[in-house]
Amino acid sequence: MKYIINKLKFDKVKLIFISQWFLYIMFEACVGNFRSYKDFFMSILPFIFFYIMAIVFLIIQDIKEYLKNLNTLINICFYLIVIEQIIKVVIRFFVPYKVKIPVLHDWLYIYSIINSQGCWINSRFKLGISLLWLDIINLISIVLIIQMYRFYISFNNKSFWIDCTFIMMISGAICSFIDKVFFGGSLDYIGLKGLFIIDLKDIYITLALCCFLVQFVEENSIEECLEMSFEEDINLLKNFINYSQKDIKKLKDYVKDMMY
Repeated sequence: MKYIINKLKFDKVKLIFISQWFLYIMFEACVGNFRSYKDFFMSILPFIFFYIMAIVFLIIQDIKEYLKNLNTLINICFYLIVIEQIIKVVIRFFVPYKVKIPVLHDWLYIYSIINSQGCWINSRFKLGISLLWLDIINLISIVLIIQMYRFYISFNNKSFWIDCTFIMMISGAICSFIDKVFFGGSLDYIGLKGLFIIDLKDIYITLALCCFLVQFVEENSIEECLEMSFEEDINLLKNFINYSQKDIKKLKDYVKDMMY
């Protein structure tokens, strides 16, 4: 019981998690997206979700300080992607298209719709990026996420929070690519009145950002980044490029060995 009470206490991890939602609703309030005070107060409810997710991550951290190896991470990513795709199949074939199914009165609901703009950012800000370009960006982002994670842990920086960032971000990116290939856009189904309609991959990506910020704060990386000179930034970029070039060479050698 004492353990549960301690986990429920407010701390910096929970503050970072709920701050994501706070910044978002402040943005929506500033652009006048709330039609009434009731809508604004109802939008506060997701704070509970982010608070609970922070507790879940902290409990998992206690069970295992960091995830064992890359294979473990890949397995978890696979399960998260499968869960998202199973939900999509159920929504696609068993939930009427563009029919609102209330879950919490008219504020939280299930609403099956294909976002032909490919992603929330593209549709929300009317960027007009085509699906082809989004697919290309998606593939590049998947490669970069994997490469940046490997580069980061090559400096013995492996930690629970950076592992969680990788898991949630790569799962969300792969799910996004699958959506655009098989559905011609993003099949969304979780609706919040007056705000957005999202899916599980959007939650994955949001949680990845939360985990990354926790890592950033716990490692005092903010101060380090501010103290880094422009020359140090360039050197870091050069090191990343050199690291990636070595990986490309290894991949080429591997392909040659397979062919012969």
